[in-house]
Amino acid sequence: MDQPIDLATFDEAPPGGRIWRVAHLSDLHVVGERYGFRIESGRGGPRGNERVARLMARLASIDATDPLDHVLVTGDMTDAGRATEWAEFLDAISQHPNLAHA
Repeated sequence: MDQPIDLATFDEAPPGGRIWRVAHLSDLHVVGERYGFRIESGRGGPRGNERVARLMARLASIDATDPLDHVLVTGDMTDAGRATEWAEFLDAISQHPNLAHA
């Protein structure tokens, strides 16, 4: 990926060291409309899950050309912790088994 705009460069790896490639995802707030009824629509509503799907596809594309070492997912993975939301989250990540190594 391109260097962040606000950093001139990353530190070089020390001799004999290694550079780690890590993707950090946080606060995805997957919602569960596909599998059941929800009272709240969430901040992004049902479009939020499509964003997660696009994100996972993009990560898979990046990983295919320059493998990631780890993918960290932190924060709220689901919006309300409902079973339907966890099913949506697990469906989204299962579409990209090649990221399981990362």
